[in-house]
Order: sequence, then C-alpha cells, then structure tokens
Amino acid sequence: MRRAAPLSGCWWRCWLGWLGWRWWRSGKTQDWATAYLPPERLRWLAPLGLLVAAGAFVAIQFHPMTPMFRELLGRVFFA
Repeated sequence: MRRAAPLSGCWWRCWLGWLGWRWWRSGKTQDWATAYLPPERLRWLAPLGLLVAAGAFVAIQFHPMTPMFRELLGRVFFA
C-alpha cells in the first residue's frame, strides 16, 4: 500500500503537466480533448490544479519522515 503513494504522486504530476500544457496550447489546436476541456474550463481548472499541487508539496514537507528521506536522497545523489 505504501508503494502506491509515489506512483499516485507521479500520476498527479503528469496529469497537472498535461493540463497546464492544454491550457497553454488552448485555441491553437483542436483535437478530441477540446470538447471536454474548452479554454473557459481550463482557465479555472489548470490554476486550481497547480495550487492544489503546490499545497500538497508544502504539506509533505511537514511529514515526520521527510528529514530522513532528505538525508537518504543526499547520500544517494551527493555522496
């Protein structure tokens, strides 16, 4: 069960990246997603999703295990 959290986080980052890209490219192309994500919907959905992602990133910094994970990542990448 604990392994699902990193995969879920990766999925959310990919989805938010795609959503931001759709917002940036809205009005330039027409494809299958244009009917579901018109520019009017993307104008509020993309920033809201990015705010939620930023809030989740800040919230995870207060997790009790975060200092240990930072130390391990430092050993892996910088030692």
